[in-house]
Amino acid sequence: MLLNAKDPSNKEFIGDLQKDGIGASMAIDGIGISAVLADSENTIIDSSGPGKQAFYAWEKWTLPESEERLKQSYYILQDYFGGIK
Repeated sequence: MLLNAKDPSNKEFIGDLQKDGIGASMAIDGIGISAVLADSENTIIDSSGPGKQAFYAWEKWTLPESEERLKQSYYILQDYFGGIK
């Protein structure tokens, strides 16, 4: 949510809300990543400016991989409540 993703499985993100309203959305190819390293006085030591930026892209998906399982506490509760009459 901090990246304003509406549907990351389809690479759909929130668009320009002021221009297009609450339903605004946009499709992207990926996310550019950059960083700045500064000292305690906010002097820039290193920067991943233009040409140094990393790019993260992913394939679209339809269903997240998942595996159903019972939590360990299930058996504890089963034993506890099974003894109550």
